[in-house]
Amino acid sequence: MGNSRDKGVSVLDLEIIVVLKDVLAGDFPALIDTFLKDAELRVEELKLLCREGKWLEMERPAHTLKGSSANVGAAALAQACGALVNQCREGGVADPAADIALIEGEFQRVALELRAL
Repeated sequence: MGNSRDKGVSVLDLEIIVVLKDVLAGDFPALIDTFLKDAELRVEELKLLCREGKWLEMERPAHTLKGSSANVGAAALAQACGALVNQCREGGVADPAADIALIEGEFQRVALELRAL
């Protein structure tokens, strides 16, 4: 199974990007801008909750970021967020700092590719 960090593998589902561009036309850049701003806020919220030890409260921003990431074709980011959501729902986050670092790293890769579009 491929990893989004493998050389030459896109962190975005380009089929979803093509559909979004077709459907939204001139509004596509605004969608991407809104996603990037909101996603950055969610990542910062997750980092703050982690620092405060409020690990179970990370479910809401992680769930929000999971959905919006999936909508723009950022599957690896959505998957990382989904894993955190599941841990929160099960009542325990094993390594919250590592989970947040993974989410933040995936977001940075997604942001680079989206800004390059």
